[in-house]
Amino acid sequence: MKNVHPIGETLKFYRRLNNVSQKDISTGICSQAEISKIENGKVMPTVELLQQLAIKLCVPISELVKDGAEHRLEQARILDQALRKLVRENKFDKCLRVMKQVSSSRSSDEVRRIMRYYEIVIAYRQQHVDYRTTSVLFARLIDQEGLQVQDPILYFRVKMALSILYAECEQYQ
Repeated sequence: MKNVHPIGETLKFYRRLNNVSQKDISTGICSQAEISKIENGKVMPTVELLQQLAIKLCVPISELVKDGAEHRLEQARILDQALRKLVRENKFDKCLRVMKQVSSSRSSDEVRRIMRYYEIVIAYRQQHVDYRTTSVLFARLIDQEGLQVQDPILYFRVKMALSILYAECEQYQ
């Protein structure tokens, strides 16, 4: 797998998060091929092009040029906010579509862990799994991902979700 510049990854992330095609975002700015080349790390966009893309995506240009760990954490935070809102509104199908759009082989560990958490929550809320299976899936998420060390905030959230799950099912001890 080749390394793609964070600008290309970030552009693709926000484009997918907003459910915008390469063709749609390029309209009136550049060619669809140019967007593809940027997202695949083949070319670097000009500052002017980045500004126009940021305007179309309704994000500050500074979001498109963030680098490294800060970039990954910010993506996970934004995705988490979007998914949390959809789950609270019981828009599970839309939530799953957003996760599918954002998902890629290059998703950061932070993004992947957030999406796994929401997959479990949605499966339970849609009654595809019972509370016992859900509790096992949450426990596996904690153990397999080493959440206590890797992502203490998500670790706490999963532990709270387990507590709520047991309380709702009158299984809390």
